[in-house]
Amino acid sequence: MVWLMVVVLGALSLTSARHSHRGRADAVLAAPSIKVTDKQVTLTSSRYGTRVVVDLLGANVREWTSDITQATASNHLFNAKVARPHTPARGGIPICFPAWSHDITIDDEQYTKKYTSHGPAFNMTWKYVPDAVPTDSLAFELESNEYSRIMYTPDFKLRYTVNVTSPNTINLTLTATNPARDPQAPALHITPALHAYVAVDNATDAVVSGVEGLHYLDQTANNVERVQKGALTFPDGLPVNNIYKYVSTPKSASLRQGATAIDVSAPGLANFLVWQPGRDARIEDFGHDTWNRFVALEPGTVFETIRVAPGGSWSGSAQYSSHVRP
Repeated sequence: MVWLMVVVLGALSLTSARHSHRGRADAVLAAPSIKVTDKQVTLTSSRYGTRVVVDLLGANVREWTSDITQATASNHLFNAKVARPHTPARGGIPICFPAWSHDITIDDEQYTKKYTSHGPAFNMTWKYVPDAVPTDSLAFELESNEYSRIMYTPDFKLRYTVNVTSPNTINLTLTATNPARDPQAPALHITPALHAYVAVDNATDAVVSGVEGLHYLDQTANNVERVQKGALTFPDGLPVNNIYKYVSTPKSASLRQGATAIDVSAPGLANFLVWQPGRDARIEDFGHDTWNRFVALEPGTVFETIRVAPGGSWSGSAQYSSHVRP
């Protein structure tokens, strides 16, 4: 009987050790690889088979690649071939803060005449914050400085998280805080957006759904208001620059080309922008053969100014998911 007890206990001990070893192996497998340089932070998720690369300049997500173990894996985001002088290279997912466009804020006293399109945040160096977020996430922070005050006078603090939540999904969250301690200080006036350049093989074959029946401003026609009839297509290489007004939830859209689709969901943001410069665009950093290699899908808040009270914060999120559909 004693001998039998020893055998049973020994077997239990061996089984426990095996489970413990397997648990440690699974933990090692699940831990992401994070590489930090003076210009970029790269997260490689072994759990989800996904890689994201974020520039410290602008906290711009330059790469989002899923199924990285497959030979056919490619970046879901477009990046221009040619860098622009004194500004980040076009592409990825630039952060537009405090406002998506100067045209919207031109009468707001917090914005100066030197405000450039999409704001100062995308042209400022962010701080990477290690070990401050869950597994498979990256966090970055930014504070106002002399450069930002040239365009936008109030002080602010920003936090941006990039979270890989599944093999095919990333979630982006921007949080803006008003650091003023005086309750009588002015609120921040912001209309932020995320300017995602989604890569396609040929924009003329792409279709954006989820915008059917929505009112939008056509920026190619002096902001004439129209109603979207059917899905949005780009068949003739003509420019498209539409700001859609959501009237219900869920607030989402999908870009499809062939069997591949990118879904965008941003329930806390009031507008959705779609931009494709068209065949005749003269954008120096694109090159002559890349105008049709992307469609910009930009969830944001454009028409209704968000006001962040002293000591308060605002957060907005967008989720991008890739799918292969039959």
